[in-house]
Amino acid sequence: MSQRDPKLHYQKRQALRIQGEWKSWIKHVIADWFMGRFWAFKYAALKERLYSVEFSPEAEEWSKPLPEEQWAKPSAELVELEKKWRKRYKRREKFFDMERRIAEAKAEGRYYTPVNE
Repeated sequence: MSQRDPKLHYQKRQALRIQGEWKSWIKHVIADWFMGRFWAFKYAALKERLYSVEFSPEAEEWSKPLPEEQWAKPSAELVELEKKWRKRYKRREKFFDMERRIAEAKAEGRYYTPVNE
């Protein structure tokens, strides 16, 4: 058996180490630039910088929620309609009960009959 040359072995290992360093650097550049990781980090940093702005006291005061006394009240028509739909829901009627609606429209004479019916 022959002994391996220590100098040749050292040179080969050094070349592989340098080549490995370059490969990892190239992979890093490709991953950062071509896969968009660099721009994603830049975008996240910009967004963080923009949204971390302090608001003025007037803006903070204006954005507080209104007390319940100042909330808008529903109209009487809306309240009546809601009661009607709650009754229908309790009777297990469907919201879009088309057969009943069509029957009501036919009874009132305001139903258009399609050609193929």
